Amino acid sequence: MRVLVADDDVERRRALERRLEAWGYPCVGVSDGAAAASALARETGPRVALMHAQLPEIDGLELCRELRQDDTAPYTYVILFSARDTRADLIGALRAGADDYLVAPIDPEVLQLRLRAGRRIVDLQEQLVAARDAMRFQNEHDALTGLPSRSRLSHALETELERARRFETPVAVLMCDVDHFHQVNAAHGHAVGDYVLRAISVRLRAGVRRYDTLGRYGGEEFAAVLPGCDRQLALEVAERLRGGVAATPVDSPAGLVRVTVSIGVATSEVHPARAEQLLAAADAALYRAKRAGRNRVDYAYEITTGAVGALGRSSGAPAPRS
Repeated sequence: MRVLVADDDVERRRALERRLEAWGYPCVGVSDGAAAASALARETGPRVALMHAQLPEIDGLELCRELRQDDTAPYTYVILFSARDTRADLIGALRAGADDYLVAPIDPEVLQLRLRAGRRIVDLQEQLVAARDAMRFQNEHDALTGLPSRSRLSHALETELERARRFETPVAVLMCDVDHFHQVNAAHGHAVGDYVLRAISVRLRAGVRRYDTLGRYGGEEFAAVLPGCDRQLALEVAERLRGGVAATPVDSPAGLVRVTVSIGVATSEVHPARAEQLLAAADAALYRAKRAGRNRVDYAYEITTGAVGALGRSSGAPAPRS
């Protein structure tokens, strides 16, 4: 763990640096508050700062206040020190956001203990951030395939539709369903079924652009949000995805498993649409592709204001997904 040592007294700062490095703390030494702020702002900057309360350029107290106002930066454990030894100085330092306040000349044993405390706090903070990020990833991604979740897909579609309205560009939605997937589970078990879904997700991911959003919509169903895609381009992408899955059987633990997908396509170029309308239109086109024999692509030529919103769904019971 590196420690920032900020003090305009060069001799005292170097003495502190030598002592800290002897304890195993690599140091970054600066002589004013501006240099301290710059060092702490770096992505790989020190996360513990030992600073004099009165510094040139930017006062140590002011720098501490600025650090605490930035909620996006990693937490910096701040130890302020000064020759001033009054209750008001201590309260002022703590109100500024300092974690600790020492009186110079600093007792080496006390400093070593305070640095250990700072290291524990920083380590715990990093663990909390890592746990938060892991939880966020789990909430936004499908556990089986690692693809974005349904909620993340919906958010991406809303974002892209808003951008499309501003720049008058189309957005395409693809709904993709694995044909006869229940037969894979029935013949080989759910573990092999999961393996097949992961393999299909890899093939689909390889067929879309880096800035497209492909996710697992639920069960054996996937969806993709394609910004800037009109009908022709969206159909080309969908056909590429369909062909990429059908071309080669999945080499699973149970042997080769041949799978195909059906895909429904809808684009916002027909007329401005809300996210739920576009999804419903692609979903209805997917049903139409299923009815037409599976392993095919179908396009929703009409988006209505109703809940279904696409040609191809009859008034009778829908065809089974698989």
